[in-house]
Amino acid sequence: VDAGKVTAEELSMWFMAMRFLFTSQEVAQAEALLMEVTNNKPSIPELRLMSKTWLATGKSGHSRAQELARLAVEACPPQDTNLMVDVLREQADVFLVSGEFAQGAEVYKKILAIKPDFVSVLNNLSYMMAENMGQALEAIEYSERAVKLAPRDYSILDTAGWVYFRAGNLDKAEQYLRDSLA
Repeated sequence: VDAGKVTAEELSMWFMAMRFLFTSQEVAQAEALLMEVTNNKPSIPELRLMSKTWLATGKSGHSRAQELARLAVEACPPQDTNLMVDVLREQADVFLVSGEFAQGAEVYKKILAIKPDFVSVLNNLSYMMAENMGQALEAIEYSERAVKLAPRDYSILDTAGWVYFRAGNLDKAEQYLRDSLA
């Protein structure tokens, strides 16, 4: 890209196509090529794309996807909070797809430290805690924050209903689930 031989958009499209077409061995070769052409200094967008590409190869690529997502977070300028939130969200996605829910939850909490009113992160965190981590009671706080921010959003209300159901509060669960259908 820096040499002017390929545009960032072309590189992005190439990686997107590669996610669906190549095996993990071929992805490793493509990553080696990327490292060569970037002098082992890939940009944040390149790290993000490679992370997604490895993630798409299946379970065998999860650890490499996690490592690349970590590198993207480390490369992100802390003052660019919008980029940091985007990169952290992708890192959380990598952990979630990998089934590493505790790590995903920690990343979601880092996002909330930057952007406390991020409704979809509050919603996803509450659902994951209740459904995948056995922490339904703790999840209520995040779910209620999401409901306060988006009181008419059916997906937020539905999640709140499910969190309360998992916590054993059937009355609140029914109330939120009914509200989600209204």
